[in-house]
Amino acid sequence: MEAEASAAQAREAAEIAAKEKELAQLDAKIQAMRNRLSSSAVKSDDSLDNMLAMVRQKESQKKRLNELRQQREEEEKRRQTEIANLKKKRNMKVIASLEPHIKKYQEIISSEFGRDVQSAAWKSLVAACPPGWPQ
Repeated sequence: MEAEASAAQAREAAEIAAKEKELAQLDAKIQAMRNRLSSSAVKSDDSLDNMLAMVRQKESQKKRLNELRQQREEEEKRRQTEIANLKKKRNMKVIASLEPHIKKYQEIISSEFGRDVQSAAWKSLVAACPPGWPQ
């Protein structure tokens, strides 16, 4: 699940980077047009229609970029919640499987005769835990 989450993050980051690149290119076009308009080098494609089209395109791309970022954040939250839930379920299963061992350990250490084997009982209890647990 965590591997899938990181792969999805990489795809989303690439998509956002592409949109940011498109915005940067459009900014460069607008800046070039602005420079031409402030000089005497006005071209025929510097009409108001073209300017309006570029402005609208930039607004649309900026909106899409913001939507992508928001989707990415929401998806990341969803993935993290799902991962946390899976870990919680796994931990609950481990705890449930350890309860009989814990009860036996408690009974051993509560006896005056079990205190001699307390260390060995603890090691046995810990050995019953899955590797890397708890996390």
